[in-house]
Amino acid sequence: MGTDPDLRILILSTPKTGNTWLRHLLAGVYRLPQFYVPPPLDCAKLDKAGERWVTHYHTRPNRELLSWIRTNRAVVVTTIRHPGDVLLSLYHHIHEFRNETLDHNFLRRMVSTGFERRGMTTYAADQPFSADLDCSLEWMAYEGTHTVRFEDLRADPVATLRELTSRIHPAPLERMEAAVEMCDIDVMRRMAGDFSGFFRQGRIGDWHARLPPDVVEVFRKLHPYAAQMARLGYSMDPVSTVPAGRVPPRRHPMTTLERFENGVAVAPIMVQCFFWAGYQQREAWEKQLAATGPGSFYHWLNLPAPLAGRGLYETLPLSNIAAFVYQQRPDVQLVYKDLSSGERYEYVRWFLQRAGKAHGLDAAFIDRQRAYLLRWANAGTPVGGEWASNFVAHICRSRIDVLGSFPHIAGGDRKALVRAVVRAAKALEMDRDYIRPLEASLGRHWLPERMRRRCGVD
Repeated sequence: MGTDPDLRILILSTPKTGNTWLRHLLAGVYRLPQFYVPPPLDCAKLDKAGERWVTHYHTRPNRELLSWIRTNRAVVVTTIRHPGDVLLSLYHHIHEFRNETLDHNFLRRMVSTGFERRGMTTYAADQPFSADLDCSLEWMAYEGTHTVRFEDLRADPVATLRELTSRIHPAPLERMEAAVEMCDIDVMRRMAGDFSGFFRQGRIGDWHARLPPDVVEVFRKLHPYAAQMARLGYSMDPVSTVPAGRVPPRRHPMTTLERFENGVAVAPIMVQCFFWAGYQQREAWEKQLAATGPGSFYHWLNLPAPLAGRGLYETLPLSNIAAFVYQQRPDVQLVYKDLSSGERYEYVRWFLQRAGKAHGLDAAFIDRQRAYLLRWANAGTPVGGEWASNFVAHICRSRIDVLGSFPHIAGGDRKALVRAVVRAAKALEMDRDYIRPLEASLGRHWLPERMRRRCGVD
């Protein structure tokens, strides 16, 4: 992690005010993993997430959460946006972004009697839109909360991030610029997969042309909306919601790169990985972004990461993309806490089985990590006049039952141990590439044909 600070950042805000965008931006600036808090928000889940993370949630202050924030010195950020634009965005969210046609009667119901918030876990269906606005308002009133206005973030994201991080923890300017480039709207949509519609356009002042006049009047005059508008610092004057001199976003070519020159797809997490690298490293890769040869970004993704290890596991390589995936997954870190130990082997198994689907990684990256694992597993040296592989040694270290049955791996128990490992192939979820070298080390004569078929060996 280097000098990156240990920060726990909670973005607690009204839905559709830029929560997700800001979460990704802060993750990029501070190199923080992101995680999802399944509802209801449970402080015990926050405790288990580790010392460094950023997340967001749509929950109002309560005694337990406030106590947890004070005890753990967590950073609280709330986002605000013009309520008219929030209403429109929320409308499209609960209608699953199906079309741009507005049901004016549904909008009227949203601001008056309540509505079902489909696809969201915020408030009951009998609560009107004013309850959603209260979320950010109540956090704005909490001492120490950092408030970010969506319109400012859209107008000049780098300047807004610079002002926010100066209050949280100062960060290098190039980190902010890289984070903004990384959070390009198209990249965010690709990362969202089936939920790409979640990221619409983030328009400012769209309410003026699209809300029916009677709903505009509700915001302008009726309780509690008129007071909420004032406290949030907005009005129903359309000119006041459009920032002057908006800075056009720079679109980095990495955000539009779909495939490397060998046809391998660029997964969204690779775009994030690219922008998390240092400026000089990125500058070198930018010369040939699609290249796959030595010195390229593609080549680096498959190279072994510079990770420390202990004993047997010091020589088990973890590719840079595998290490980056681990860095982004607090839930995985909770299971495999120490990658310098035998948990590195267990994490590699997780990566091979799950990372391709979970993060859209091409088989080229999975296969390279698999090759690293097999080369390590099958490497070995003569022990007591016999051959023992790293994999057999790992089984002895990690399986107490195996070690108890075969305590003398360097002596007479070695062949019996190897036989037991092969016979237990299915239970250990081994494949033929593990078993072939073990079988070869003993000779084919000791294992009956029936057992070889059962274990999947030739």
